[in-house]
Amino acid sequence: MDNKNERSYDSEEEELLAYELEVASSNKQINADYRKIVRLGISKWLANLQDNKIKLETTEELKRLLEADKLLRDE
Repeated sequence: MDNKNERSYDSEEEELLAYELEVASSNKQINADYRKIVRLGISKWLANLQDNKIKLETTEELKRLLEADKLLRDE
């Protein structure tokens, strides 16, 4: 009977581990998606700067994008 309890515990432990791996993988993909969005935003901001659609006085947007990129990189 003890063996059955150990197997049940092992099975529960394996299920929990599989779930945790799935969540971690999902979080990693979400962060990768967010980084893509931030990088696109940075690219668009730089393109607008080069096209003189924005002036250097509005660098606050770029600062926010760079901070978001750094935050996502650190996770």
